[in-house]
Amino acid sequence: MKITRLTAAILTLTPVVAFAAPVTEFEYKKKGFKITVDERSEGVNIRIPKDTKKPTLSITAPDANGISHNYFTEFNVGRRGLNIDNKNAAQTIINEVTGQNITRLRGNINVLTNKATLIIANPNGINCNQCDVTNVNSFVKATGKIIYENDKMAGYSNITGDIAYFNTTVENRALVMNDFAKNIKIKNSKLAPDALVLMSGFTGYKYTHKPVALIQDDSYRIGHNYAVVLSHYVGGRNEKDPTGMTKKWQQWDPEGTITIDENSVLTPIRLIISAENSGIYNHGAIDTKKTYINLLHSYFSADSFEPFKTSTLNLRMRNSIFSNSGDLSGGRIDADLYGSNEIWNSESMKTSLFNITVHKQQKNRYFKDDEGVLTIDTSGDNNYFKNNGEFYVKNFEVQAPNSRFTFKNSGLYAIFNITNANIYAKSLTFENTGKMNVTEKLAMTGENSLFASSKTSKFQPSSKYQFKVNREGVSPEIKQ
Repeated sequence: MKITRLTAAILTLTPVVAFAAPVTEFEYKKKGFKITVDERSEGVNIRIPKDTKKPTLSITAPDANGISHNYFTEFNVGRRGLNIDNKNAAQTIINEVTGQNITRLRGNINVLTNKATLIIANPNGINCNQCDVTNVNSFVKATGKIIYENDKMAGYSNITGDIAYFNTTVENRALVMNDFAKNIKIKNSKLAPDALVLMSGFTGYKYTHKPVALIQDDSYRIGHNYAVVLSHYVGGRNEKDPTGMTKKWQQWDPEGTITIDENSVLTPIRLIISAENSGIYNHGAIDTKKTYINLLHSYFSADSFEPFKTSTLNLRMRNSIFSNSGDLSGGRIDADLYGSNEIWNSESMKTSLFNITVHKQQKNRYFKDDEGVLTIDTSGDNNYFKNNGEFYVKNFEVQAPNSRFTFKNSGLYAIFNITNANIYAKSLTFENTGKMNVTEKLAMTGENSLFASSKTSKFQPSSKYQFKVNREGVSPEIKQ
């Protein structure tokens, strides 16, 4: 090709990026912020452009499943950030830490050329302080080791470290954030991705074993012996401890925690929180279209002065407690319960529809001491809804055909304000010592027995209050 003066001028003006020689270890100015390539990741290196000084990481070619798996003895990102060269179009980029130090992320991670899912795996922990990602579909932080089955990534083992957010703002509606950790702490941060997934307490996790499936599985047993049996704790509410939390949980040492501080705001379109043998404590503001909370032998506390708003809230629980001592409002709340559970409201809860469904019947096998024979007890499930705050709902539905169910509206400031309520259980107890206002109908049906009591004369014969026991020859016990 003949080079004309115009062509020569264009070539002269075209910028050429100059890189320093490739290295396998790079240290940011701040001491300790290193990226060190593990020797098993042959060909992976870091190049430093001479103009921006922003390190650029080369990665392994993707396998048949589109995964580029890279190993580092240390992996940190300083304020200068990091570029990841994805010229080979990996669908998933895994950066796994094999050393003993936590990963500290202080800057932006940018995937060049081809968008991908980015996974950072480090069992020692991951600390995010003003970190962010660009050109990423899904940003996964896992404090465990990657596991494979049939040459495909299956999940994580040895989930032992913590994830911490500090002073972080994420405003990317095209991003999914997914965190797996023993403990997750969110401080002074604003997180607004498309979806925010927080998972704590799972020592290992496979993508094929969804939290909902684990909650539904009667045979599933967690690794740690669960110390709290809800029915063993009674009473406990007072002015200093209105939820009874201290009395009920003082002997419980959870395997994991999720803590959202009072200076944090979570506004994802979808918020998904899953926990096994963990305590979840929300002190911040939440505003989302869809919220999913999956509790397996866990406790969720919403006690923020800021509102917890959601268009829909799906609770899936096994042997767990959901406690609201803040301002919770939702268009629809659905609670699917397995085993024995409690839902508490001690402040303000408002919703158009609250639907509770108790699934299956727990079978407890034991030997009778006097007879020495194996007995199966199917009366072990106890599910409670306890209100000593303000509970406003248009339609309240409870279906517990194989369980004992108790609804208590009690306390000086308790307000039970509904339009319609239909409560059905195998054995049903309804107690009211607070204020109760039924606009249209309160129907209660016990399959075997029903006990209802109120300090007022609300239960006089009226079309608003309907009581029924299905078993022949049994009448409801009603006290005023």
